[in-house]
Amino acid sequence: IIIIVMERKTIQATSNTRGSFIPNAITFAAGASYGLTTVFVGQPLDTIKTRMQGISTKNKGTSGFASQMVNLYGKEGLRGLYRGGFPLMIGGSLMRSAQFGVRYERST
Repeated sequence: IIIIVMERKTIQATSNTRGSFIPNAITFAAGASYGLTTVFVGQPLDTIKTRMQGISTKNKGTSGFASQMVNLYGKEGLRGLYRGGFPLMIGGSLMRSAQFGVRYERST
């Protein structure tokens, strides 16, 4: 039911409005900030998860998530947590801004 109502609103919105720059720019900016936020929050978690997967079976009992995070931050700082994240931030912000701009621009 919700999908049908949303689709009707989308059809009505496309027939009533003809693109305004400011609302579209806000929608694209919201999508870009969403993409940046997902990478900003998820990148350190993914980095630690990947490091934990590479631990030998002898050390698995003493190396939990928190200890890995403390060790990584102690040795490499914030750069270690976000290593390799810049391309993901660019790609995520572009993808989400396009996704929001194309999909939600018409549903308002």
